[in-house]
Amino acid sequence: MRRFFVLLVILSIVCGSVLLAQEQAPEQGTAQSDATASIPVFSQFEKGDILFSLSAGTAFGLGFFNPTTGSFDPANLKPSFTILLSLQRFMTPNIVLGGEIAGYFFSTINDRQFFLAPLGARIGYAFDLNPFFIIPTVSLGAAIMRLSDMGHIDPYIKTGAVFGWSPSQEICYTIHADLMTIPQFYSDSSQNRTGLFLDLIISATYHF
Repeated sequence: MRRFFVLLVILSIVCGSVLLAQEQAPEQGTAQSDATASIPVFSQFEKGDILFSLSAGTAFGLGFFNPTTGSFDPANLKPSFTILLSLQRFMTPNIVLGGEIAGYFFSTINDRQFFLAPLGARIGYAFDLNPFFIIPTVSLGAAIMRLSDMGHIDPYIKTGAVFGWSPSQEICYTIHADLMTIPQFYSDSSQNRTGLFLDLIISATYHF
């Protein structure tokens, strides 16, 4: 009888220990989950970050659309030397807003000098693929154009994307590919044209 009582006590202690361990296991798992959840996940860009880009590359005159005749005339331009400066600020970790100014130095097939200087605002949406990123962008502004002694100012719209690589938090390298559309309006509407230009530009971009 005494042995049975001792055995019963031992079994009670063992069962109690097992039940207590089962009750504590979920609490430990919850604590581990909470600890994992509290670890922050860092992205390349944060609200308030600034990107300052120094860029150089080339551009191609694709041609001029004549809305009067519906024809597409060749641009008759040699590839340009292009420089571009841009300053942008992240309004959120993804949305970036800023401005740009560029200079395009073309020569015509007759060796006349054609200068183009777009100045405008740019908005983009960043896809963080750390250490890479892609920022589709849209730019709007005014383009100053000068062919020899003739000048004109017209609106422009530019759509494209920035493909970048960040070897460090302070600097990144990017490639721009943009299509710029410039409608030209004259007092004689028969002279109206829409110019199309393709940009290929590389940049050193400083991340503040």
